[in-house]
Amino acid sequence: MKLETLDQRFDLVKEMIDEGFAFQESVADLEDDNDWAGAMVTVENLAAVEDMICTEEIFMDTFNDMGHVRTSNRDEQEEFIGIFMYEGLNSFNEEVLLPRLRHTLEVLENWGFRTEDGVKFKDNFCEKLNALIKKYDGLYDI
Repeated sequence: MKLETLDQRFDLVKEMIDEGFAFQESVADLEDDNDWAGAMVTVENLAAVEDMICTEEIFMDTFNDMGHVRTSNRDEQEEFIGIFMYEGLNSFNEEVLLPRLRHTLEVLENWGFRTEDGVKFKDNFCEKLNALIKKYDGLYDI
């Protein structure tokens, strides 16, 4: 699983959401709705992560646009861009996106899926979430 680019990370989350809906549908007829509810909560958390990755893209686009603004003082421009990168994107990553990913993982790990397919679902998604967390951990540190 490649997570080097923003698009690859977005595609992974989108794929996980689709898989979550498919799993939710597959267990909808079970008398015990625990696995269905676990999938629902996971999909809701991943939808929030998906929105956050879209916000990350806005940050990156803005950061790139800022580098093309004409200025008479290049040092001042670089300082301003650095502040935006550190205070904006890095803070967003550390204080919003990573905590949501960690929360999603924690809820998933502790949900208590009861069926064999539910446990497979959990294990698969935990692996993917761990990879995303590892990728985002320190990604935008300056």
